[in-house]
Amino acid sequence: MATHAIELDNDDGRCHWMLALIYVYEDLDRAEHHHRRAIALNPNDANAIASLAALLTFLGSPEEGIDRLREAMRLNPYHPDWYWSDLSLALYATRRYDEAIEALQQMAQLGHWQWARLAACYAQLNRMDEAATAAAGVHRLRPGFSTTNIRLPYRNPADAEHVLDGNAQGGIGLVVLPLSPA
Repeated sequence: MATHAIELDNDDGRCHWMLALIYVYEDLDRAEHHHRRAIALNPNDANAIASLAALLTFLGSPEEGIDRLREAMRLNPYHPDWYWSDLSLALYATRRYDEAIEALQQMAQLGHWQWARLAACYAQLNRMDEAATAAAGVHRLRPGFSTTNIRLPYRNPADAEHVLDGNAQGGIGLVVLPLSPA
């Protein structure tokens, strides 16, 4: 439907942005093309700029992603919480774990992915009690959640490994299910 929307109006930035979001897990180059097209069509679209930041992290340019996120936050000072989540993603990639934690703490409510990133940050800082508390937050929201069978859309496998390693250290990598009654 997003492709058809662009066929109907190739100058609609929101249509390009929606298509970019779809392509993030399928084709990073197309995702980048449509993000940049959306922003070219509407340079003040803070949401498109913010989501480009996450994509830049996946492409291996998290520093540029941080800059774009800060730009989006300036354009929309009353932005949604997912901006903080995407900022923490880029900060984690740059190994600025304390700053990533601070970004996540700005959110009103964490989802399971944010709890997992928080656990990974604490684990990378060797703050294992806090990592365990964050891991419990993940499992409270998603019992049995594991990152072992998740495809992360990082271009560089080492970047994905960094995420998986942090999650494993933080207690997220293994599936822990309660014993079923005999």
